[in-house]
Amino acid sequence: QTEQLLRRMTGSITEYVNAVGMRPLRMSDYDKAILSIQDGNLSAFQELYPKVLAVHADDLFVEAAGRPGAVGRKMTLLLMADTENFPETTYYSACQKAIDINDPEKVSFLLEQAESHVPDLDSSFYGEMASYAYLDHRFIAKEIIKRCSEEQITAAPPRLLEQFAADRDYRTLSTLVEKGISGGSSAARTLHMLTYEGHDSWIAEELLEK
Repeated sequence: QTEQLLRRMTGSITEYVNAVGMRPLRMSDYDKAILSIQDGNLSAFQELYPKVLAVHADDLFVEAAGRPGAVGRKMTLLLMADTENFPETTYYSACQKAIDINDPEKVSFLLEQAESHVPDLDSSFYGEMASYAYLDHRFIAKEIIKRCSEEQITAAPPRLLEQFAADRDYRTLSTLVEKGISGGSSAARTLHMLTYEGHDSWIAEELLEK
């Protein structure tokens, strides 16, 4: 309840920091920029982030990616516009943050821009994001798979087959197979999952035909 208390006292965390940040602690511009993201204070963020972007672009990007709503999307856009490249690990974390807050629009935008902002991006990246999204946000996982190219699905982790076989999701399984996913050892486990007790053998047969 600390954040709610601070908002009642001062209107926002950023204003609270401005009021007491130097008694006794002096807040850096980076600290204030992070707090402005957490507080959703766009005007403060726009004033602060250019001062620390050169050193802290990665941290700010990941934090902004996890900020919900239109303000979080705007902050993310500003950082991407002013930063040419990010390490793949940073971009990976940012996409996971966007998935965690269940923001399909932000996830879609980040994936569309991935190759433009990550040099030598691994083709398996997109499938890894779909597999991560499957755990709690299956709609996002399905949307990622729909948008993936055949090359991206071919490089996707084979466990995607097992994940969607657990749901008996024929449509998504068909998309994965049609786009050329490399099943590996997961192919056998997927078929076993679908044919066990014979309830979904028809799905296995359809996939084998494809």
